[in-house]
Formats: sequence, C-alpha cells, structure tokens
Amino acid sequence: MAASRYRSENRTENNVSGTANGGAGRFGGTFSFAEDNVVDNLTFRLGSELRVANHLRFQLGSWLERSEVSYEFDRLSSDTLALDVSRQARGQVAGGYLESTWSPLRQLSFTTGVRASHYDLTRDLYWEPRASATIEVGNGLRLNGAWGKYYQWVSRVENEDVLEGSRDFWLLADDDLAPAAAEHRVLGAALTRGNYTFSVEAYEKDFSNITLFSTRYRMGPIGIQASYSSPAAEWPEGWRCWPRRPPAR
Repeated sequence: MAASRYRSENRTENNVSGTANGGAGRFGGTFSFAEDNVVDNLTFRLGSELRVANHLRFQLGSWLERSEVSYEFDRLSSDTLALDVSRQARGQVAGGYLESTWSPLRQLSFTTGVRASHYDLTRDLYWEPRASATIEVGNGLRLNGAWGKYYQWVSRVENEDVLEGSRDFWLLADDDLAPAAAEHRVLGAALTRGNYTFSVEAYEKDFSNITLFSTRYRMGPIGIQASYSSPAAEWPEGWRCWPRRPPAR
C-alpha cells in the first residue's frame, strides 16, 4: 500500500504602466494570478511470482489506484475577477498484469508482458503490452532493447504562461481530457571492465493526448484584456502591446 500527496501553490502580481498616443495619455493597472494544484493518490498492490523452471518464470498481480485532483486558477484585474478556472475530480483505476521471463540460453533473456487497466471516469479498458530482450555478447559486452505502451491517468498539463514561462499542473483524465499515452522504443549497450560499467542508450518516445493551457493578453483602450481564442489579434494603433508580439499559437 502506498499513499502520496503533491501540492503546488503560486501567487504572482504584476504592475503595468505606459504611455499612449505619443505621450498624450497614460495607462496602468495591476493584475495578479492565484494558482493551487493538489493531487492525492492511494494505491493497493498485490503480486506474486511463479518459477516453472530455472529458465522460465511468471509474474502476475493486480492493483487498485484512487486519485483525487483539484486545480484552481484565478486572475484578478485590479480588484475584479477576470478569469476563474476550477476543476475537481476523483478517479479509480483497477487492473492486472502478467509477465514472463524466458532464458533459453545463459546469455539470452526475453521478457514479455501485458497490463490491462479499467478507468472509471472514461469507462474504458486500456491495454499496455511490453517486451524486452538482453543478450551477453562476450568480453563484458551486453546489448539490450525494449518496447512498450503506457498510459497515465493523472495527466500533466503544460501551462504556457507568457509572463512566467512554461510551467505545468496536473489534472485527472476524463471524457474531455483523454489519458496521456506514450509508446517507448529503447536500444542500448553496456560494457563491464573490472569494477566499472559503461553504458549508452538511445530511445524514442511517441506521445499522444498532450494538453496545453494558455492565456493570451492584449492592450485595449481600458488597459489589459485577456484573449482566450486566437492570438492573432489586431493591436489598436498607438498602443503598445504586452507582450510586444503575440506568441505563436
């Protein structure tokens, strides 16, 4: 059994001022952000190993994972609440796995397996096959390779904050926010000389269901305004924009 808690808090306040129309007028304002993110996780696991022979063994098990995630994001313009994002969710994953390790030769080993997980918020079953192999070439040289598919239900969301730089927060996947998925491919080699081992590894990862959160700002006649659609807004003549150029979409 394992339990964990992650918490992130962020408070930011910015004061902006400037001149418009060739110095004939001035503008200014204060806007601030308040962001809170909490992830609670509780996991129960049960596993066992069955050794059929010296060259063949099986591992199998099951688990139950419960997660509760909350995210709050408020933006204040002066004393006015300009943006309020609030998400709370609870989710549960139940699953099992089966893995086999086969060593037909002392220098050669194959590991294959599959995990099956049912996620209650999407009501779907997710399959995660995996495979790896290791071969001892000789003279202390070992080669290895691996492949697998993975899902993540507590999803990382990249926050493209134009004032603070890229940050991130975490949300539970659901019907609107698909679980993050990745396919891994790995090749590597290791060389052992005496008490030292030198290793090198190359990997490739294909990610899907990556989520970005972005807020856009522009300077209008009454100060800073938020834009949450297209960043290609037109800037009023004679006004400086903040930032100077809208970031690429």
